[in-house]
Formats: sequence, C-alpha cells, structure tokens
Amino acid sequence: MNVINLLEQPVDFEHEGEQLRNSVAFQSFFDERSAQGKKRIPLEDVLREIEAELACQSDE
Repeated sequence: MNVINLLEQPVDFEHEGEQLRNSVAFQSFFDERSAQGKKRIPLEDVLREIEAELACQSDE
C-alpha cells in the first residue's frame, strides 16, 4: 500500500469508535488500565505549570 492509497481511504471514526465501545477486549483493557490508579491531569493544570516554568526561565 502506498501513500496515495492511504490518502484515498476515508476514515470512519464514528464507526471505529462504535466498534471499540462494543469490544469486550478493549473494554477489559480500558478497565484494567483505569484500575491501575493513574491519575489524569487536566490540561488547564498542565498549561499552568508550563506557563509558570516559562516565567521562571525568563526571570533568570
């Protein structure tokens, strides 16, 4: 398969999302990963940390 073929193939994200929601294997993987206790960090917090670090660097 070449690049032109990849560009010609439409991606049906809605269909793929539906398949994942209905996949027992994916849901098990998702549940297991969620149970590992990895905390999600809100994007706003990440942006705040980056801005604070950049401000500290500009003060130097």
